[in-house]
Amino acid sequence: MEAHVRAFNAGVRTGDWEPMLARFADDAELHFENAPAGPFVGLEEIRRAYREQPPDDELLVKASNNGVSVGPGHTTFKMMFFRASSRATVLVNEIKPPLHAE
Repeated sequence: MEAHVRAFNAGVRTGDWEPMLARFADDAELHFENAPAGPFVGLEEIRRAYREQPPDDELLVKASNNGVSVGPGHTTFKMMFFRASSRATVLVNEIKPPLHAE
């Protein structure tokens, strides 16, 4: 997961998502729970989503146990990777809003 987050953050900084997308299989799926996005099925659809609506906040991994991370605005989410080979086939992001405003 840490490698994925590093590649994601590099994409936020540079606008180049290809190093992160290279981690996905051609038939990968990207799902978001509790967020109005996706699902995106297939690498080209995932690529289009990042091109058309790129994230603009980097992620900060607080704990990699069970994939729990903290992202923009201290929104907590869980990343779950499923792999059939060396590349991700399914990535699920479960979004949970901040517990309190800062």
